[in-house]
Amino acid sequence: MRILVVDDNLEALSATCNILKRNEFYPLPANTAKHALGMAFNDKPDFIIYDMNMSEIDGFAFCEFLQLNPETCHIPVVFLVNGCFQADEERLHMAGVLDIIKKPINEKEFILRMNAFHRFINIRKKRKTENIYKK
Repeated sequence: MRILVVDDNLEALSATCNILKRNEFYPLPANTAKHALGMAFNDKPDFIIYDMNMSEIDGFAFCEFLQLNPETCHIPVVFLVNGCFQADEERLHMAGVLDIIKKPINEKEFILRMNAFHRFINIRKKRKTENIYKK
């Protein structure tokens, strides 16, 4: 599964990507929002892990860019947040945020959630394919 990982902290970006690699995921690293948007359009990741507090573009603005384009509006986003993060649940849902994960990342819990997202995405792809063949 291809996961676009976006964080402007290079150490955190590298650590997250290494955790994913060790667990047989395929991370696509980006350290700027602009680079990440280009990768979302060109590389078509299965989902995106985005640091909510990117200095260039915050998580909600990033999600708005994705939602405005038919090529990227279907890509689920998971926010990485500092431990004290609080957000309006409705705003998260409207932005297309699948989940939030608090930093520092607990590797065991992180991988359990990645596996759950992987199952969710596979089910969604299967249903989409079935709907195409029903028509």
